Amino acid sequence: MGIELIIMAALAIAQVAAAIYIVFLTFSEIVDWFSNRRSMSSVDRSRLGFTLQDMMNNGQYRTVQGVFNQAVGSVEDARTITSGDVDSTLAGYHQDQRLVVYP
Repeated sequence: MGIELIIMAALAIAQVAAAIYIVFLTFSEIVDWFSNRRSMSSVDRSRLGFTLQDMMNNGQYRTVQGVFNQAVGSVEDARTITSGDVDSTLAGYHQDQRLVVYP
């Protein structure tokens, strides 16, 4: 089973803690959120950052951002961001894939 499938399954049972709206979501906002999470430290390689992005029917983006702990198979922290648009860097990461994992 691939890491993508495992994250999707973990998200299905995880409670996403925060739901926010941002007019324009930037990749730097994504990086800042990861940087503020101690669990994403380079010392612990069992934790992976991820974003899962969908275009909703109303033309807005829904991005779920989180930290997945491979050692226990669960999402440790996550948030849902609804935005009117995303910057080109973030759009580039999600161009051909719904789920992006950041090691």
